[in-house]
Amino acid sequence: MKAIPSLLLILMVVVFAGCGDDDAGSGSLKLNFKLKYGDQPLVMFEPYTYPTGQKMTFSRFSFYFADAQLKSGTNYTNIHEISYHTLTNSHTGAAAAEKGYDYTIPNIKAGAYSSLKFALGVPKVSNDKTPADFANSHVLSNQAEYWSGWKSYVFTKTEGLIDLDGDGTLESGYALHTGANEALRTIELPVNLNIEEGKESTLNIIIDLKKEFGSNPVYDIVTNPQIHSISQAPQVKQLIDNLATAFSVQ
Repeated sequence: MKAIPSLLLILMVVVFAGCGDDDAGSGSLKLNFKLKYGDQPLVMFEPYTYPTGQKMTFSRFSFYFADAQLKSGTNYTNIHEISYHTLTNSHTGAAAAEKGYDYTIPNIKAGAYSSLKFALGVPKVSNDKTPADFANSHVLSNQAEYWSGWKSYVFTKTEGLIDLDGDGTLESGYALHTGANEALRTIELPVNLNIEEGKESTLNIIIDLKKEFGSNPVYDIVTNPQIHSISQAPQVKQLIDNLATAFSVQ
């Protein structure tokens, strides 16, 4: 009979040891997004040059960030479902642009991670729904970010003014929007990240909007300065393919 308590004690030690392995504590991750245009900081409403020579400014860049995961070894850990980010205010003025835009994800298991993977856009299971399907407090309840004609959320928006006729006046507005299930892109960035228990770690992510316009070929902004028709699906694909290459870790 004395062997039973001893066996019970051994089992308790094994159980508690296993729990200790799984409970590594948690920390938080601050994502710092900074917009650039080539090798220059991107400042809203300041002049830049389109790849084909036209003068232009930016007034908005926004995007959905979804299904974020961190990789450790061969395993991925889900850390975030979906959020929406507008970087206009955070990049208005040189000082603000230098600081960038911060977004913090809490409750991440402590450990070392080698990559960050996320979706640029709204995953199909949610994109097949409408804002009315979500509670008012949900990020996907915003009707202003939904294309009813496309039955899709607007995944990304890049907007501003451009001098299309070369007369020195920024007379034309451009609105390059992407969306539809076919436009969802998964991005994986290599990182050297250590999440420590009870602490906040920072990951600096650069978004180079010059890359959205491409180089070979350059996006034809003269013909398609605004995306508003389902017939422009090829232009959407070109933009989102280019934009998926614009993200990097500093």
